[in-house]
Amino acid sequence: MAISESLGVFLAEVPNRNDWDAITLQIWDGRPGSKDQRPHVIMGGGERQFLPPGVQGVHGEGENKLLGSRNLISEALESDYVVLRTREEAASRTRCSCWLPTATPAACR
Repeated sequence: MAISESLGVFLAEVPNRNDWDAITLQIWDGRPGSKDQRPHVIMGGGERQFLPPGVQGVHGEGENKLLGSRNLISEALESDYVVLRTREEAASRTRCSCWLPTATPAACR
C-alpha cells in the first residue's frame, strides 16, 4: 500500500498533500466525480491510512478518520488484491506473475 505525494499526484486531487486520509480514499475509490479505475498495484508504506481508527493492523492501529467503519485492507482482499505487509509475506511469494498486465488475481495465489 502506498501513501506518498509521488503516487498521490497521479491518483488524487486534494488541496493539501499532507491530507493522507483523503489521498488514501481517492487512491482506492477514485477522485470525486471521476470515472477513475482502481490501480492494479499499490506499493509502499501506509497501512494505517487504509484502516479506520480502532482497527489494529500489522503496523499499528488504523488512523483514517474518513473511512467510518470501512477497512480498505479487507476491501482489497475481497477484491482479489494480494496484500503484503511484511518482509516475510513478500519472501513467501517466490513465484508470482501477478504484476503482468495479462495476469489474473489467481496467478498470485
